[in-house]
Amino acid sequence: MDDPIRDLDGWFVLKGIGLYCYGCGTAFEPGDDVVVSPGEHEGEVEAVFGDCVDCAETTIPPRDREQGYDQYILQFNISYSPQGLVLDGDNAHILDHSPPDDGVLKE
Repeated sequence: MDDPIRDLDGWFVLKGIGLYCYGCGTAFEPGDDVVVSPGEHEGEVEAVFGDCVDCAETTIPPRDREQGYDQYILQFNISYSPQGLVLDGDNAHILDHSPPDDGVLKE
């Protein structure tokens, strides 16, 4: 993933993280901040996991860092589009990054 913020800008919330925080069940609304962790397969984002900022982990624990994968935790704002809620990359930022040569080789 070359630029995770650009890759996720405009990502539909319903497609990825769902309309509710997994941690507390609060419904996401435009203007809310959400912490996301993209799942990647062969350079393409295939899933996005997220929670509200109160429930989310903002660092990747050492035990979860996997060698061979670029892992990110990012913070996005949720915006409204005519098609539904989307991740807005305008004010997004990286909270944590584990490069492919970091972490533990998992089999």
